[in-house]
Amino acid sequence: MSDPHQHSFLGSLCHAVKTVWDAGDALLAVSGGADSMALLRGMLDLNQTHSGRLAVAHFNHNLQPAISDNVARWLQQTCERLAIPFHLGAADVGQLAAETGQGIEESARNARYAFLKQTALHNRFTHILVAHTRDDQVETILHHLLRGTGVAGLRGMPERRVLVPPSDGQPEIALLRPMLAVTRAEAVDYLRTVSQDYRDDPSNVDVAFTRNRIRHELLPQLESSFNPNIREALSKLSQQAGDLQEALEQIVHQQLRGALLDVNADIVRLRWQPLNEQTRHVIRECFAMLWKQQQWPRQRMNYSHYDRLATLLQNGGTADLPGGIVVERRGELVVLRRQSGGA
Repeated sequence: MSDPHQHSFLGSLCHAVKTVWDAGDALLAVSGGADSMALLRGMLDLNQTHSGRLAVAHFNHNLQPAISDNVARWLQQTCERLAIPFHLGAADVGQLAAETGQGIEESARNARYAFLKQTALHNRFTHILVAHTRDDQVETILHHLLRGTGVAGLRGMPERRVLVPPSDGQPEIALLRPMLAVTRAEAVDYLRTVSQDYRDDPSNVDVAFTRNRIRHELLPQLESSFNPNIREALSKLSQQAGDLQEALEQIVHQQLRGALLDVNADIVRLRWQPLNEQTRHVIRECFAMLWKQQQWPRQRMNYSHYDRLATLLQNGGTADLPGGIVVERRGELVVLRRQSGGA
């Protein structure tokens, strides 16, 4: 058997999570599947030489209770054997979806991330690690393309993003994806070298879910009929789009900062004339960045909404937008106001 400490998977993981060791702790989001079990075992291997506080967080979606309950018990027993703290969360995602009108995938994601954030806050973890691989990144990019996307969507999932901003003495909580350069096959091979089993989620083969149709139907068709290296091509596209978006965001940040006059939670006033000198794409991106900075609801905001804002800035007028946001150009100002009750 090959030496697991020399496995290429560990080298990739070590390079990606070195900032976590500086912070000293990491909460690992583990489903029990091959990818997340590789993250768990890999972090434990690396933590032998880099001191840090590690724990596992597992969320039971209760979509197939008999199976998911068994996975949760198995994972808890595995963590006890590995001497790593285990945190369990659960929700009836099917009922949540029915109550909110959201899809199963969106409801599951929202419930899972709410649990991860609460667990990190309660136990003072500053980093949450998830086990998205290069394969997940490729599927995400294709998903974005099918729904319609801009450059930001082409970059896929970022390696790092702030999940909870700092406030009142609480440090920020960052979400890290240290396995985006790793394939599923590499993760499975690493588990073989450490004799670690895993539990596949039966829902991962249910083609009722869009992502699963992309994984099991669209990608194999693209590989067999168009480009056998489609995954590598999309991965390179993601890297290039990420570099482009990073450069664009620097420009947008500078332009938006120069235009803003005053900002509070519900009202923003900015001068429209400086932004009007920029390209229409930069104007749209300025509004997208403003929504993000204000933490206004973005789920229902799409290209047409941001393009409408660009038209308003250039030509004047008013707009009622999702989340109860009302926008009006008054004289030299664009005034954005979030009405009470907007969500």
